[in-house]
Amino acid sequence: MKRTLVLIFLISIIATFGIGFVAPVQAADSQPTEPVEYQTVDAVESQIELSQTDANSPPPPTNSPVSPGTEEKIKFRKQTIRTMKEQVEQTTSSVQAGNYGAARKSFESALKKWYTFGGTIKRLSPETYTKVAAEFKTVNNSIDQSSPQKTTLVANLQALTRDLSAAVKISDAND
Repeated sequence: MKRTLVLIFLISIIATFGIGFVAPVQAADSQPTEPVEYQTVDAVESQIELSQTDANSPPPPTNSPVSPGTEEKIKFRKQTIRTMKEQVEQTTSSVQAGNYGAARKSFESALKKWYTFGGTIKRLSPETYTKVAAEFKTVNNSIDQSSPQKTTLVANLQALTRDLSAAVKISDAND
């Protein structure tokens, strides 16, 4: 107990005068049997402060309402859903031009994004999810035909684009 108090006293004196010091961390009455762990004065002081706080007190408030990395994930989700909508628009343009190879390729990219982020849309708006999922299925069945009906496919793609616009708005509104 006396060694601990002396150590605390020395640390407080050193911290007061700003002298850099490294203190060994070990129990006051124990003999070192393993290599001694060293900590800086700041680390020891923070341990002392933590030990003096009430164990029942709430943790200090954080400045950010979201956990680290969450903001990047949200930004990525929002951008991916926008990109998915743009790829469906590109699919529509390709179908209107009669370029079904390019249409299939851009639609396939959009469909992969849907498989990744459809669950997020479902969580945010089940109604929008149901519409978009049905439209993806309809367009997928049409675009895979050897000679799709252009007017029907364009109408289905436009309906999908319209509901994906709603999905983008929903995604952007939710963090």
